[in-house]
Amino acid sequence: MAKKITEGMRQILRKKSEQAKQVAEEAARRQEEAEQRKEVEEIRKTRKTGGLIRTARMLRHGAGYAEAEKKRLAKKAEREKRKARLGSVIIEYARRTGKPKTK
Repeated sequence: MAKKITEGMRQILRKKSEQAKQVAEEAARRQEEAEQRKEVEEIRKTRKTGGLIRTARMLRHGAGYAEAEKKRLAKKAEREKRKARLGSVIIEYARRTGKPKTK
């Protein structure tokens, strides 16, 4: 003989299912946070090793590598300067003529 499901039983079942849902959401959130933490740690680790490898190479090859590094940094600075100059030229032109200059 089947038992009749009373209102009290329904409430208990509803409460249990809500609790289960909350527990599942919490577990999913924790899992996500753990993955993000792991990714950040991995990035940090690779960044460190990249720098260490570069330093080791520099020490091994001495002056030649240091010169190349200096040249690389100089090129980078020059690019930045050129970009800034181009920006100021465009702004100056726009101010003088009242219309924007596009490339």
